[in-house]
Amino acid sequence: MGSKEKTRGIVSYIFNNPNKSVAELAKHFDMTRQGIHLIIQKNSELKNQRLEIKKQVEIKLAGDIQMYIRKNPEVSIPKILENASDRRISKSTLLRIVEEYKITLNKTIKVDDVIISQMIRYMEEYPMKKQKEIADRFNLSESVINQI
Repeated sequence: MGSKEKTRGIVSYIFNNPNKSVAELAKHFDMTRQGIHLIIQKNSELKNQRLEIKKQVEIKLAGDIQMYIRKNPEVSIPKILENASDRRISKSTLLRIVEEYKITLNKTIKVDDVIISQMIRYMEEYPMKKQKEIADRFNLSESVINQI
């Protein structure tokens, strides 16, 4: 089988299996992911099909995230990543989808009450300390100190 015939066979397989990931395709054809990407990029019909499927998956994921947040309004980002969808979501994907689909996240900061009372005593004892120093002492970010 010549190179062009082999490529046509690969294109046909990819086109008929649109939900297979690049990693799965690479393994199936014993190729690198870059090789699969190159074949997809060179075939506009295949590229458009994969982009459309990716968009549909993203729309479903955005819906799953919105529904999960509606049902659990005080949920934390780690819990959303863990439970909002039937597939694993990375934090960067979550934040990109939240921004793109204008999903509102309630920022919840959970700092132990004991730490808060220690911090208040510390701030009363050292009123001239800067927020950064307080944050460093209690191993928190300045923004968390700001919100307390």
